Amino acid sequence: MAKWGKVDFGAFKDFAKTFENVVGQDIIGKFIEDFLLEMAMRALRKVKKRTPVGKGTPHPGNLRKAWKIGKVERRGNEYYIEIYNDASYNNEQYALTEWGI
Repeated sequence: MAKWGKVDFGAFKDFAKTFENVVGQDIIGKFIEDFLLEMAMRALRKVKKRTPVGKGTPHPGNLRKAWKIGKVERRGNEYYIEIYNDASYNNEQYALTEWGI
C-alpha cells in the first residue's frame, strides 16, 4: 500500500471558515444594491437633462434641481428604487410642465 504521508488540513479549515463568513454577509445582495443605485444615478442624470428649466419663472431651475433618488428596498426576491421629484406643484409653470405645455 502506498504511503501518503502527513497532511495538514489547517489551511483548508481556514478557507472553509472564510467561505462561511462570506456567504453569511449577503455579498450578492450588496452588489445588486450598488448596481441599482448606479443605474438610478445614470437615469437621474438623463432625467435632469430633459427637464425644462422654466425660463421666465421666479425661480428658474427649481424643477430640475428637485429630482431625488430614494433608497434601495428589497421586498422578497425583488429590489426597488425610486426616482422622484419633490417640487411643489403650487407654481402654475410646474403644473403646465406636467401636461407638456
